[in-house]
Amino acid sequence: SVGSVGIYAFYNCSSLKEATLVQGLEAIENNAFQNSGLESIAIPATVTTFGDSAFRGCSDLTAATLPDGLKVIGKYAFSNSGLISIEIHTSVEYFGSYAFYYCSSLESATLADGLTVIGQSAFRNSGLTSIAIPASVRAFENNAFRSCGNLKSATLPEGLIVIGKSAFR
Repeated sequence: SVGSVGIYAFYNCSSLKEATLVQGLEAIENNAFQNSGLESIAIPATVTTFGDSAFRGCSDLTAATLPDGLKVIGKYAFSNSGLISIEIHTSVEYFGSYAFYYCSSLESATLADGLTVIGQSAFRNSGLTSIAIPASVRAFENNAFRSCGNLKSATLPEGLIVIGKSAFR
């Protein structure tokens, strides 16, 4: 069985429209599908980690189903992708800086309790129209929602300790 999709495995494979990932897969490494032609992807329940830039630049990627056991979403994981919506499950503790940076089509992000930190510029320049930050979040870093021109509403939890610089600028 395959333990991970390796670094740069499908990098710049613009003709790749779909990939079937098998149960038992544990990680999608850095830049694994970066700039590929993926349109949608279902990640097996066994995957716990996405590396940095795993799906970066996948402009045709409009849908991604994340597994319940996912713990870490790396830096730039989905930046510049075509995602329209994303659901982050309770198992995700952290997603890295710029995770959804320049996802201009991303209108909806559902964040579940369990997440503690929203990384720097995580949703910067995205198309979000509203966001509800779960009670488990204690901090979001600088520029987390900067330049989200469509953002009309943000619900912040009582226990929030740190709101980074230019968070909603």
